[in-house]
Amino acid sequence: MQTQEFLNLKYEHTRQPECFGRTIIAFPLHGMPAITLLNRVKDVWSTVASWGTWRDEELGEWPTDDECEKMLPDWFRADSKFSLQAWISDLHDRDWIWLSGSVLNEFVKIDLDSQSLPISTWMLEAVIESSDGIIFFQDSWISDNFAIALVAQCNWRQ
Repeated sequence: MQTQEFLNLKYEHTRQPECFGRTIIAFPLHGMPAITLLNRVKDVWSTVASWGTWRDEELGEWPTDDECEKMLPDWFRADSKFSLQAWISDLHDRDWIWLSGSVLNEFVKIDLDSQSLPISTWMLEAVIESSDGIIFFQDSWISDNFAIALVAQCNWRQ
């Protein structure tokens, strides 16, 4: 069985989250194309989504920390600037899922859907930063058009 989050990674949605949404906007560093950043983040997050969260009891037992670590991409394990054990531990208890990810102009927009607030997104932030991205915006959900206008208004440059 695949989780809804895992399925969401395969498609580009443009709808507003059903409950409490969050948006993260990130720019790639070092001249990397935005699509490469999105693909690197998805590379890690598709593994995470396959594990599910505490709500996905039908998936069975959560893998051990060692099993989780072995399933992650080699580059992510090698480049992590944080404790993988703490990161893996927090993934299980998160109350949000990946809703969509897309490239807009030269940046990546990732939308999350949560059943409650507040939420901690540090686990995804760590993936973005390890993927050579820098977070520009992180707050309540915003539309694609608003995201484009926000970035243009700030005239943000790397």
